[in-house]
Amino acid sequence: MKTEFSSLVKRDKSLKLTFKYLIYKLSMGRLFKTPHVILLDKAKKLMEKELDVSIILNNIKEMQKLKDLLLDKDQQILFNFFPKPVLSVSEGQHLPSRAEIQEKADFSKKKKLEKELTLST
Repeated sequence: MKTEFSSLVKRDKSLKLTFKYLIYKLSMGRLFKTPHVILLDKAKKLMEKELDVSIILNNIKEMQKLKDLLLDKDQQILFNFFPKPVLSVSEGQHLPSRAEIQEKADFSKKKKLEKELTLST
């Protein structure tokens, strides 16, 4: 649980509009092509694509109707914990699932216990 929280905190970083981004846009993508600038550009494109208020409201209504129709209360709570989309510079980046995170946490706990047992003997 602690590792999941720390990974969420590390992942929560705000993007700031910088002078480099302005130069990148003015040069039509030729100058200052850094990972931060590319990430800002991807975020801008995603926002433009999905930022229409009516589309957002319709999607929320449709999703809520589907959740009410198909899922019971416990399943709806679980559904609300699914990870949100994450922007990244590389296209092929693998996002770990909840099961993978839990496996890593269990593995690290097991290693700690083994280490403690070897130190105590």
